[in-house]
Amino acid sequence: MNIIALVTHLKLVAQEAKKYAAGLASELSNATLEAMQEMDRAKVDRLSSVPVTIKEDGWVEDETWEEYPMRYDITAADVTATDRADIILSPNSLTAAMDCGVCQTCETQAGKICIWARKAPAEALTAEYRIIQGEKPKEE
Repeated sequence: MNIIALVTHLKLVAQEAKKYAAGLASELSNATLEAMQEMDRAKVDRLSSVPVTIKEDGWVEDETWEEYPMRYDITAADVTATDRADIILSPNSLTAAMDCGVCQTCETQAGKICIWARKAPAEALTAEYRIIQGEKPKEE
């Protein structure tokens, strides 16, 4: 085989390899884009907030936390114990919440979000909550 034929053959092989690599890069790019779009659809920050009023009545004594003996249950129909809730008090309720010692931690249970305080607030608190869904139990 002469040198010109060898160089021509190597050039054709290189061109085919380049086409093949470009095809793989295109597939990878498409798969990456699809994965990013799916993550965007499932983003936690896309969850909506639910407005809620935490009334001054409706608090019950609860011995779960010694430092926070009062509990208020926010009804949230689709909430489970494996979910997480973030409660955001409105700025006009912050002083009243501090005065009654609202705990920064809450707990989700079936159908409700529990919050605690040192004492019941003297006025209703306005807030919103967001639910971050936890793992669903595996079906047996």
